Amino acid sequence: MLPLAQQVLAAMVYLIAPGHSPYSLVTVDTCDSTCQATPLCQPATKLVCRAPWWSSHHKSFVRQENYVDGLKRYGTIAKVVAALSESMTWQKVDGCSPYGKGATAECKLLRKSRPWIGSTAELRRTVLTTMYRESGFRRDVHSGVGPAARGDCKTDAHGQIIPGTCRSHCLGQVLMRAKTTPVDGYTKDQLVGMSLPATGRCLRATIRELSMARRYCAGSAGRAMAGASTCVFMVYVGTSNPKDGRIRARASTYAKLAKAPTKLKDSDKKILGL
Repeated sequence: MLPLAQQVLAAMVYLIAPGHSPYSLVTVDTCDSTCQATPLCQPATKLVCRAPWWSSHHKSFVRQENYVDGLKRYGTIAKVVAALSESMTWQKVDGCSPYGKGATAECKLLRKSRPWIGSTAELRRTVLTTMYRESGFRRDVHSGVGPAARGDCKTDAHGQIIPGTCRSHCLGQVLMRAKTTPVDGYTKDQLVGMSLPATGRCLRATIRELSMARRYCAGSAGRAMAGASTCVFMVYVGTSNPKDGRIRARASTYAKLAKAPTKLKDSDKKILGL
């Protein structure tokens, strides 16, 4: 794992240590009656110690994601954040501006591939804040599997989610306004999954949405709303109220990340074989 990815991972663990969410479940290949009756550790009342149980959503026996499981999964996310924060941030090129019309084909391609007009560090903090506040880096949202894995869903008269109606997907809870994302053409199911490519699709779509918000916030209308980072979160969430609780929470997390450690603990490096 490259140093920048390690730095991102350290920040993620600083925000919320893995292995604590009841929604983050790991499938178990087989589990007989003895397995189902045997706690994985002690005390048995501890969430990660619970004996495996059947999940209709996973169609498998499952257990709670523990710290080691979660840290390794976080590592995948950190690698993608580190890579995309570099490759999707605008770089100054003579004769090509991130704004305006009448650009050459090469310039238009550059605008598409590098849409973020802030700094790479700003992008990392913004996307980590967004993921943390939208999904808490949870495994179910990452994989797309689970009763609360997707958002903005329609419900029936009994409050149950109507299958196929959810509009927000993956770690960044990207809102799908059509069948595919506007630039990359990803479907909702292409946005979820814990592999490196699937995580990359999710975060690429998330960054594109954040980049559109950042461009709006760079304009006069955006500057009138709030500071750059706060404005980005307001546009992404869909509110014009800077005192909205969701915006305050994001602003707090964004500020907190400025104090995040830049190096992994030795114990975490050992788990990851670094």
